[in-house]
Amino acid sequence: MKITRIAGLAVAIFLGQACFAQLQFGASGSYMKGTGDNQTNIWGGSLHARGFLGKNFAMGILLRSYPKTSGSENIEGVDITTSDLLTHAAATFDILLAKNTSTIQPFIGTDAGLSFSNRLTTISSNSMQNVANENKQTFFLLSPKAGVNIGLGKTFGLFGQVQYNYTFGEGDPMDIGPIPNPIQSKPVDRFWSYDAGIYVRLVGAGARRS
Repeated sequence: MKITRIAGLAVAIFLGQACFAQLQFGASGSYMKGTGDNQTNIWGGSLHARGFLGKNFAMGILLRSYPKTSGSENIEGVDITTSDLLTHAAATFDILLAKNTSTIQPFIGTDAGLSFSNRLTTISSNSMQNVANENKQTFFLLSPKAGVNIGLGKTFGLFGQVQYNYTFGEGDPMDIGPIPNPIQSKPVDRFWSYDAGIYVRLVGAGARRS
């Protein structure tokens, strides 16, 4: 409940300031590399909107999703199929290391929000029925980042960024059987993400052009 109020406040501040800021909307492709016990690598994408509050600071909102990617293996005659679905929604905070009117704009910052992880594991063999387990977890996420915007005109450009996504709380594994050595199902809880995409900028009614 407290997290929800904080997220709502951040969105309200962003929307309240947006009409006085230069707005940026963007989309990107994203590659995720797990670093915890679940080291799944998944391709996905993201959408963002942010407003520049002055020449060197921006804040906004982000939605990133990695669709289900399945993998399978056979252990002692038992077929094991796993798939992961990962989505997170966050508020974004960026500090530009050059003015927002510069062609090359390196930036640093962080995202803060919620990560929703869903790992589906199915085991089967000739001697048993399929056993399916769905392990859903929600984490508070903090994601420091660094990147660069490259302007290709006044309103259009490219961007790339890398960030480490750290979750507060371990992803609780689940034992799945029945086999002598149960399979552990563990959600994606910590990972690197690499994004590359495009953006479009609009100028709010109250913004000043440099």
